Amino acid sequence: EAVEVAIAKWHRLRDAETKSDATESSPSTEAKKADIERRRQEELDAVSQGPPIEVVDGDGNIVQTSDEKVRINDKYDAELKALEETSQEEYYENHPHKALIPETGPIKVTLIGCANKKCAGMVKGKDLYQSVPFGNSKGYAEGSGNVWGILSAKYGFMDPEATYEEYDERLNSKAKKDAFGAKAAESVYKHLKALGVDVENRDITFEVLAGADYATPFENSIGTSDNVEKPMKGMGNAKRAKWLKDAT
Repeated sequence: EAVEVAIAKWHRLRDAETKSDATESSPSTEAKKADIERRRQEELDAVSQGPPIEVVDGDGNIVQTSDEKVRINDKYDAELKALEETSQEEYYENHPHKALIPETGPIKVTLIGCANKKCAGMVKGKDLYQSVPFGNSKGYAEGSGNVWGILSAKYGFMDPEATYEEYDERLNSKAKKDAFGAKAAESVYKHLKALGVDVENRDITFEVLAGADYATPFENSIGTSDNVEKPMKGMGNAKRAKWLKDAT
């Protein structure tokens, strides 16, 4: 049985790597947005400064008065919205985590903690933090064969494949911890739903490898039917490092 589990895990990781490669080579949503904005600006630049346009119904009654620039902006705003919706569907369809979800049975989600030191600019969640403990936790999560993510004071749950901006936020009050817990629970379930998981009817276990300031508010906020495992609870940094090394 242990061999079968290991083989299944290997297949899930291999399929996830294949999807990750496909995602990297797909057309950039940002490039498509830039093209929409370019076309918008071209039309706006070409608009004459004439009188407002009267929009009439079938009986010839004026139902709306708008200038041409408003019409152009409305058109391209609608195009951007449609692009966002399509891009989101495509993103999750090609997400490497989709291959990690078993067709039936329980699902385990590994959640690791964030870190103080961060990269500048916009980078993927898995590349945002710069610390040895975070790197150790990420290595464990990536090799676990589970869907995984990062618990963040600002973002709640972070998708490791999505891009984020550096931030400076701390859970230094009860109100912030409570708000974080609710946000993290909501966003992790949203992520799972987008990956096609029936969260209401699947048995989900969350393996939390983060400090108490993150683990406890998250645990208090998730549905009562789900389980939370905290294998490193009460460990100091040295024991945490050893546990991760032995488990990876």
